[in-house]
Amino acid sequence: MKPNYLTPRLTFSLILPTVTTSPTPTNKGALCDCYIVSGPEPGYFTNHHFWDFRNIPLPNLNQPTQNQNPLSQNATLRLTQTPFITDWFPQTWAKTGTQEYLPITNAQSNVFFARNPTPQQPQNPTYLLLQATRLPTYVSTAEIELRARNIFHCSLRVRMRLMSKETVLGEATTTNARQHPQAEKDIAQDKHSTKSHRPKQYQHPADQNIVPKGACVGLFTYQSKTCESDIEILTADPPNVIHYSNQPDYDPVSDTAIPGAGSIVNLSAPWTGWVTHRLDWFPGLSR
Repeated sequence: MKPNYLTPRLTFSLILPTVTTSPTPTNKGALCDCYIVSGPEPGYFTNHHFWDFRNIPLPNLNQPTQNQNPLSQNATLRLTQTPFITDWFPQTWAKTGTQEYLPITNAQSNVFFARNPTPQQPQNPTYLLLQATRLPTYVSTAEIELRARNIFHCSLRVRMRLMSKETVLGEATTTNARQHPQAEKDIAQDKHSTKSHRPKQYQHPADQNIVPKGACVGLFTYQSKTCESDIEILTADPPNVIHYSNQPDYDPVSDTAIPGAGSIVNLSAPWTGWVTHRLDWFPGLSR
């Protein structure tokens, strides 16, 4: 009989920093050989792995960041250039377009480490980004997949947030003053001043992280088209709405959702900020 192996995947269509974990050990000692997760049906696991992307050596990490593009090649590091490639590998598959949808292409260059744009967190200087860019004729996007193929069940945690490119860059100029209220006031004052000056720069408040519509961010375990569990975020939704589903959740014949296969939930915190997402795949149960 063929084993029902699972393949955890992380697929994103926007810039996305992540910290990925699996079940937390009940004992950090060397003799610990069993792990339990919290919840009404606590699952027991024989393996635990933690991937921490928050402090990765980057080119020029300790140099001043003023006037430096944090997404430039000399300031970032591809996932394929790090030991994480042993466990995770970026996808390169592509999908043709239709009359309604643009073609999409996954690229390894869209998965990389960059400097944390939040200076208030010096203990976490880096993060992993999975980036998508809407181009005139196609969408360049990113997906990473776990290499392990002997997973029967799992409890997955991913700490992440969705960000616009402007938020990742961490600043805006007066050329886009509407993104910062103080900028409009300064421009109005400058109209009555003859003093020569350079354009001012403004930090983006967290609540001004406006993510473009049209993308889907997904965390999922996958064995087949009829054996899959997903966490999905649609950027066209309000920033606290998230989708949980077991596949298939849609009947193409009747053009209706399959009852009980999916749920739409309101989060207590928006996905534009840091949120830890959890997916448990247990025998006969996903949650």
